[in-house]
Amino acid sequence: MGNCCPGSKDEQGRGLNAPSSLASSRNNSILEPRRRTLAPNMKNFKNLKFVENVLDFYSIGDQLGKGSFGSVNKCVRLGSNTECAIKVIGKESLNSNPMLPVLMMNELQVLQKSSHPHIMNVNELLEDDDNYYIVTELLEGGELFDRLLEVKNFNEPKAAYIVKQVLLALNYMHS
Repeated sequence: MGNCCPGSKDEQGRGLNAPSSLASSRNNSILEPRRRTLAPNMKNFKNLKFVENVLDFYSIGDQLGKGSFGSVNKCVRLGSNTECAIKVIGKESLNSNPMLPVLMMNELQVLQKSSHPHIMNVNELLEDDDNYYIVTELLEGGELFDRLLEVKNFNEPKAAYIVKQVLLALNYMHS
C-alpha cells in the first residue's frame, strides 16, 4: 500500500474516490433481496460479517491502489477514529472464474491466522450485497520496489535490513 493524504470529501463525508457502489448499497438492499455469497464455504467463513452499509462503520478516503478484483482505500473506523485500509472486492469480479473465491478464502485464512510484525494484520471482514470488504492495518510507505528506485544511495546494510525483514516474515509463514 502507499502513502495517502486525506482528500476532498463529498457532502456525506466520504472521500471523492470512494467506490460508487458504496453509496448505493443501502438503497438497493431495500428493493432487492440479499445476494448469496458467491463461494458456498464463504458463508461459514470465520468472522465474515454482513452489513447493510459499510459507511455506517467506516469513512472511506482516498484510493491507495487498484487491482484486477477491486481497490484499496484509506479509511477511518467511525467511533474510534482508527486509520486503516479497506480492500473493496466486487462480488461480480469473482464470477469470472470459480477458483477465484476459493483463492480469496485461502488468502484470508492465512492472513487471519498470521500474527507477525512484518505481515499485514486483518482487522475485520465484511460483506454487503455487492462487495467483500477486507479491513487491514494501514501500511504507509509505498511499495518496496518504488522505494528502491527512489533511493540514490542503497548500500549493503540497508539491503541486509530489508532482506532480513522479508526472510523473517517468510520463515514465519512456513513454520
